[in-house]
Amino acid sequence: MPRCPVCDAQVFLRSTAERPATPTAPFCSDRCKTIDLGRWLEESYTVP
Repeated sequence: MPRCPVCDAQVFLRSTAERPATPTAPFCSDRCKTIDLGRWLEESYTVP
């Protein structure tokens, strides 16, 4: 099961009868998506 790279919550890529797909995949929420963008803009991440 894929996990959010920011908070490690489960992310659902496909919908099933029990639950819908996560619309912000690969992140669990808009909040985590924004946090990740901020980290890139602050140059907290680097490409090896």
